[in-house]
Amino acid sequence: AAQWRVLALLALSVWINYVDRANLSVAAPQLRSELGLTAVDLGVVLSAFFWTYAVFQPFAGWIVDRFNASWALAIGYFLWSGATAATGMVATLHGLLAFRLILGASESIAYPAYSKILANHFPGERLALANALIDAGSKLGPAAGTLIGGLLVARLGWRVFFAALGLVSLVWLFPWAAWAPRASTP
Repeated sequence: AAQWRVLALLALSVWINYVDRANLSVAAPQLRSELGLTAVDLGVVLSAFFWTYAVFQPFAGWIVDRFNASWALAIGYFLWSGATAATGMVATLHGLLAFRLILGASESIAYPAYSKILANHFPGERLALANALIDAGSKLGPAAGTLIGGLLVARLGWRVFFAALGLVSLVWLFPWAAWAPRASTP
């Protein structure tokens, strides 16, 4: 039962992770208008996440190999949720760019941590299913996030969407603190 709680939380975190990645595209029309962004500005901001995400991946793997993967994930999760919430308060292109870069850097810890946690805490005969559920979360996040996000952005505006998504996502940390695997190895 404990393994399945951990897996459910990991799948939920990857779902949130991918909602956070896709949310900017949902808000792009309102953002572009409100912040006076050009098409080039928007292209830079939409790609910024991936700059730091890719660059920080090896460093994130190094961290997860040397420290407790559960707590590395929690710290990264806290930072990426905070960056999402703070995005709702930006007033300039530079502020928006900064929070997208922080989002990319902090989300880079996710997959190395997922891999380590699954490898160390799931038996081989359940590892494929566990990985499949993590991957499903990465597909369901943008699928649901763009639909729900589009509805919320149209109804409440992009600022409320980002702030609410980031702040509500922080609730995940409470069950993670209670149920996360304590040791890096079995």
